[in-house]
Order: sequence, then structure tokens, then C-alpha cells
Amino acid sequence: MLKKYKPESIFGPVAQISGFTLVAAGFWISTFSFTGIFLLAIGSFVGFSYSRTFVDSTNRRIKRLHLLFGFVPIGKWIEINQAMKIAVRKSNSYWQAFSQSNRSLEIKDSQYSVVLMGNYRKEIMLICKCNSLDSAKKILAELTIILDMNS
Repeated sequence: MLKKYKPESIFGPVAQISGFTLVAAGFWISTFSFTGIFLLAIGSFVGFSYSRTFVDSTNRRIKRLHLLFGFVPIGKWIEINQAMKIAVRKSNSYWQAFSQSNRSLEIKDSQYSVVLMGNYRKEIMLICKCNSLDSAKKILAELTIILDMNS
């Protein structure tokens, strides 16, 4: 059985919106200049690229896949052995912006990541990200049963 998870976007949400804007500007500019083709290429790369994680339970392997331009796949399968484990990690990200009046705005982004761990608790790959600990533990329990692993 093949399951897929969406761990994160490659460039982030702001770059993705900027990529869509560059694609729109590239369409408009390409009607009267060749510069628009350059904007189309960069905008489609940044705006449409994303990543996925595939879990193959029948062959006991995991694949982290990056889809460049939305359709060019890059990634390889990793065979799961007995030394590997799946764990939940908490990640705290802070987004900070400064204004011209020397005021700063901090936004805290806390998410839980389900990761594949190797020997000596070394993180091999990110499987998925969740907003709550309960949903991360649910995915962790599901994957340990499907892949017959220890958590």
C-alpha cells in the first residue's frame, strides 16, 4: 500500500505567492518582450515546486520526492531496516519583521514533525508536519503499524 504525505513546501508560502505573481507578470510581459519568458521560467519554478513523502508498506521503504516545476520528480527510495525508528519532534519557528518606526513583530510558529531516525538518533528525513501533537502521534502510530517498526 502506498501512502503519501505533504511535509512542507520547498520555498515557503511567501516565495510561492511571489512565484505565482512572477508567472502572471511573465505572461503579460511576454506579449511584447522576451524578458517575460525568463520571468515565466523563474516564477513557475518557485511557484509550482513542492515536496511529497511516499511510504510503501509492502516493500518497507520511504521516498522523499521533490517535484520541480510541479511535474519533474527528484528523489530516491530508502529501504527501512531494523535500526531505524520513527519519532515526533517539536519545531519552533519565529518569523520576525521590522517596521520603519523601530517596532518589531514576532510570530511564533510551533509544529510537530514526524521524522525517520537512523542510528544514534540521527534524523534521516522528514515524513510530515502536523499542527497538533495528537495528529502527529496518530500518524506515528499508523506508520509504526504499517511498517512494523519501533517508535
